[in-house]
Amino acid sequence: MKSKLVIIGLVLTLLAVLVACAQPAPAPSPTPSPAPSPVPAPAPAPAPAKAKFPTKAIHVVVPYSPGGGFDRVGRVLARYYSQYFKVDAPVDNVPGSGARKGYTQIWTAKPDGYQVGLLNTNVGTFSADLLAPVPYDMTKFSFVGNWSRDYDFMLVGRNSPYKSLKDLQNAKELKASFGGTGEPTWVAGVMLAEAAKINFRYLTGFEGMADMMMAVIRGDANIVSNNPESSKAYIDSGDLVPLFILSAERDPRYPNVPSIAELGYPGLGGSLPSYRTLITAPNTPPEILSILQDAFWAGTQSKEMQDWANTAVVPLSYPLKGPDAAKLVSGVGSEFGKISAVVKKALEASQLK
Repeated sequence: MKSKLVIIGLVLTLLAVLVACAQPAPAPSPTPSPAPSPVPAPAPAPAPAKAKFPTKAIHVVVPYSPGGGFDRVGRVLARYYSQYFKVDAPVDNVPGSGARKGYTQIWTAKPDGYQVGLLNTNVGTFSADLLAPVPYDMTKFSFVGNWSRDYDFMLVGRNSPYKSLKDLQNAKELKASFGGTGEPTWVAGVMLAEAAKINFRYLTGFEGMADMMMAVIRGDANIVSNNPESSKAYIDSGDLVPLFILSAERDPRYPNVPSIAELGYPGLGGSLPSYRTLITAPNTPPEILSILQDAFWAGTQSKEMQDWANTAVVPLSYPLKGPDAAKLVSGVGSEFGKISAVVKKALEASQLK
């Protein structure tokens, strides 16, 4: 009996062992997963490549003959651009048709910044379209900046019998070398004649301002209109004498020369200034235009370019950045709208002679 119990005990023990072995092993404790790596931020887009400009010569187009104020500005600008950009910067004089030929060349140039020109911004320049349709729109050039603002003197010769505005008004007729019909100085003469009742006979056929001044010095003409800078040498020599200046106030460099405003014609004093504005072809890409604008503005702050300009007697008297120059030209165009009827009448009268 005892042996049976022992056997039964062994059997039960064996069964217990077998049951235990049949149980699944406990699952191992999970190993914590590493924290996911942060997704890297997208790399910033590369900055647009700066325009490779200039890589060749920049031509400075002057729409007048050599020797005048615009030509001297062009040569100072060319000298500066050549030094700044390390490329050649030749000056191209393109006179003809009252500067319209030069403006047309800039207007039709490829808009790549390699032709920069000078615009004679005044109410007279806007009269060109009254003569004949022109292929350009003054307000739609690409604007680099503005150089100066000038008011013109009315000048007579050394031995002229005309010493004052009153003398001009009393003259039966005065031969005026104001340039070709429709040119800016011609328009200034028309406005003066209309307001002050002066009888001008407008001479034409001049090659440029230097030729116009020499006509008065020789006695072939009685009067010429020109700015103080361009006429300074002849004023200093006594060959030309300024009677008055077409501005609202006197020029501090010539304190004894009265303004047209103080002589009784204030309306003329503020409407006839001329500006030397830097332009390039319309639709020039912004990245190229900004390079030209920045270079010009850096020059206006450069003592070296200021010294060159002063030596050439074309001081940077009214520097403006490109966008402000664009607004200036638009404003002068609006001013022309106020006087266009008078100019048109004078043009029609000239065509009847």
